[in-house]
Formats: sequence, C-alpha cells, structure tokens
Amino acid sequence: MTLRTNYENLPTGIPHFGFAMAGRNAFRMQIINENFLSKADKLLKAMDNPIRQSILERIESEEEVNVMTIYQHLKLEQSLTSIHLRQLREVGLVSTRKSGKFVYYRINRELMDRVNKILAA
Repeated sequence: MTLRTNYENLPTGIPHFGFAMAGRNAFRMQIINENFLSKADKLLKAMDNPIRQSILERIESEEEVNVMTIYQHLKLEQSLTSIHLRQLREVGLVSTRKSGKFVYYRINRELMDRVNKILAA
C-alpha cells in the first residue's frame, strides 16, 4: 500500500512565502525557506551581541586564537567567553582546532564573506 500525500491541500496556517508554485514543489520550497530562515535567524542573533562581535574581531585580527588569549584580551571571565564561543561555533562562524589542552578558534571566512555580501546589499 502506497501512502499518498495531497500537497495541494496544505494546512492553512502554513505560510507560503508568496510562491506561485503548486503541489509538492511549493511544499518543498516552504520547508527549504523555513530551514533557511531559521538558520539565518540564529546566525544574525549570534552576530548581534557586542561581546561576540568583540570576540570575532579579536579572532579575525590573527590567524587563530586560543580561548585564554581571547578572555585575557577582552577582560572577560573564561566561562563567559566559552559560552559566547560555543554560540559562534554552533552557527558556524568559527571553527576549532585542539592542540593538547588548548582549543584554538579561527573565523569561518567563507561564511563570514557570504554574510558580509548579503548585509552589504
């Protein structure tokens, strides 16, 4: 038995983002756009914080920076710095490299360039 879904009759509470497509393609576009909007929202929220902006500027000033350098330079507690770095890492703005007991952070230049292009438009 094949389960068939009628994509033409989507629930009325689902926003359609103004697409003039019908059926399965409209449903797929809606899911893609909801995923994109959710990721964009998280990314912009992560960037819209003065502490995280300072952390990004500090990391960007060097090739890569360890946590200790960041919190000493910004005069923050290590735990607070780690919380903000985790948020930046979760949205993909920074990546990590572990060396012994130290964690080094670097900017995800590809993502940062894409964000800057979008924001500049």
